[in-house]
Amino acid sequence: MDTAAEGVLRRLPLKGTRGTIARRMRESAATKPQVTLHARANLDPLLALLEERRPAWEAAAGVPVGLNASLSRVVALAAARDPRLNGHVEESAVTLYRCVHLGVAVALEEGLIVPVLKDAQNLGVPSVARTLADLTERAQARRLTMDDVTGGTLTITNLGMYGVESFNPLVNPPQIAIVGVAALRQETVVRNNEVQIARLLPLSLTFDHAAVDGAQAAEWLRLLVSMIEDARESLKEDDA
Repeated sequence: MDTAAEGVLRRLPLKGTRGTIARRMRESAATKPQVTLHARANLDPLLALLEERRPAWEAAAGVPVGLNASLSRVVALAAARDPRLNGHVEESAVTLYRCVHLGVAVALEEGLIVPVLKDAQNLGVPSVARTLADLTERAQARRLTMDDVTGGTLTITNLGMYGVESFNPLVNPPQIAIVGVAALRQETVVRNNEVQIARLLPLSLTFDHAAVDGAQAAEWLRLLVSMIEDARESLKEDDA
């Protein structure tokens, strides 16, 4: 009697969406020397701005506007300001792009899919929210086109809603980097010699070390943190 076989609950073939994910993650792990950096951003300024502008942003978007859209917008702006992580890696060259085609990971029952916000550097928060809502709805309905999921130059993935405190995402080939967002935490901080409570957002940046040096990636992550913490300045033009 094969006791091991008797203990099998079910077999899940690596095919279809799951098979594609498996192939791409194996490719990523096998071909990219990946390093992950971690930082935390004070999210209070962005949350305050979101609360203040949400009515106008939602009126413009026609859909709810939440933190994910705001963060995606800031990531796109950071990539446009410093494009060293916004590109592709091939065998003999690194190609950087002026346009930010931001991949946003969406979890489906059969696996992860990454629809792409094309020209995200030109989309204000309402436009990001509206486009994300459309892509997510069509992803769940299995109606995404090939154009919807190709051409990404940088990816953001958010596991904060699952309570994940920190993680090391894998780069989505042929891209250079991926930004990970973990669960928001309230912590005590010292500001101007005073102890205060702040809402801190853990961020991770995994990058292809063949394409980018650690110091350059650290500078980019520091830029992203500063733009999140100075949200009012970063999103000052996002009125539509």
